[in-house]
Amino acid sequence: MSSKSPESQSKKPLAVSHMFWFFILPCVIFLFWASFKLVNVAMQPRTEKNVFMRLSEIRAAKSAGDRWQAAYGVSQELQKLIHSKKLASMPEEKKIQLYTELDDLLKIHSTDARLKRYLLLTLGQMGELRALPALEEGLKDKDPEIRFFSAWGFIDILTKNPEALTAERSEVVSLWLNDEDPALKKVAASFLVQQKDKKYVGLVEKQLKDADREVRWNAAVALASVGNIESKATLLECFDLRTLRDFSPKSAKDLEQVLATAYQAAKKLGDEEVLAKAAQLKSMVDNSTPEGRAILAAIGN
Repeated sequence: MSSKSPESQSKKPLAVSHMFWFFILPCVIFLFWASFKLVNVAMQPRTEKNVFMRLSEIRAAKSAGDRWQAAYGVSQELQKLIHSKKLASMPEEKKIQLYTELDDLLKIHSTDARLKRYLLLTLGQMGELRALPALEEGLKDKDPEIRFFSAWGFIDILTKNPEALTAERSEVVSLWLNDEDPALKKVAASFLVQQKDKKYVGLVEKQLKDADREVRWNAAVALASVGNIESKATLLECFDLRTLRDFSPKSAKDLEQVLATAYQAAKKLGDEEVLAKAAQLKSMVDNSTPEGRAILAAIGN
């Protein structure tokens, strides 16, 4: 029976000592330091970033991804200002600074399409006349999304500031009716019928024969919303179950939105045949299916 030598026995406490000094103690010190830092950071007052700080982040960004993220932050901060009505009460010099910085960033990053989309969307959300020059420039861009965001902001600002709706600007919008982008056609139709100018209403009526079904339906809804009976035949299509299924919306929610918009327009038109067609569609659906629930939610009572 062998026994451990005194030499081997002396190595064991030595190994434990080394482990303590070179592994356990550093770990304990690190954990103590990390805990101290976390508590210290947690107790620090958080600085809320305002829209100007977000704009400075765009300028300081070192990559396109950082710029996009900062631009998204600008849009979010601006939404807060709009909803809290702080943008409207912002001092005039601050507003000028805000628009100037947004314009400058558009010029500096003129080749960054994604950033331009964010910035133009932001300008459109602000809804003030001083944004129109930048949006009008965006309407000339080759990128379809940039043109759409510019058009959306352009229309929104003109709607809020009708005194700025000149004949030249109405003519610009009317040209979108012939654009290759269906989204621009739809935006133009919805805006122009509200102007009640026979010339532009007549152009929208021509869209009732457009090859794109969504463009046709949008034109019908727009015209019906101002009581134009020319929309009737196309509006009836919206309440035909076979046509709706052939339309194949991406989801039940999309179906509900399309029908709800059409039904509101039908009520404004007030035509008995169209309203009867909507009621017939409602009576045919199976409310145990997503399709049926969407139709019932859209048409309602």
